[in-house]
Amino acid sequence: MADKYIANFREKPDAFSFIIELHSPSTQDSEQLPKAPLFIGTMGSLGNGEIGYMIHPQHWGKGYATEALKGLVGTHARVFPNIKIIKAMTDTTNLGSRKVLEKCGFVKAGVEMFDNVTLGPCEATIYHFIVSP
Repeated sequence: MADKYIANFREKPDAFSFIIELHSPSTQDSEQLPKAPLFIGTMGSLGNGEIGYMIHPQHWGKGYATEALKGLVGTHARVFPNIKIIKAMTDTTNLGSRKVLEKCGFVKAGVEMFDNVTLGPCEATIYHFIVSP
């Protein structure tokens, strides 16, 4: 799966991706984090107006994805000023991811079938974010 993920980004010259790290313990974390930053996910853009993200399940529901996505949307708008609609899709049954998108200003734009690399064919909810001028 990692090879496919990396290959997808290599094929797109305008693609960019960020690592999401924790640098200090959160009051929500029950265990002490190591002194080195802890990798918890990734987030990026294929450069065509589509964005995506993955967060380790241990860190779901703590606001990390929402915080990172807000930063990604701003970065995407600066890197690609001509793209006025940012698209994201998530498995329709993934309510947590849908809530993250909605908290960040994305609106539901439809539903379509999607061939997920890990899950195979599934129904995806499509979201759009309209970039302000």
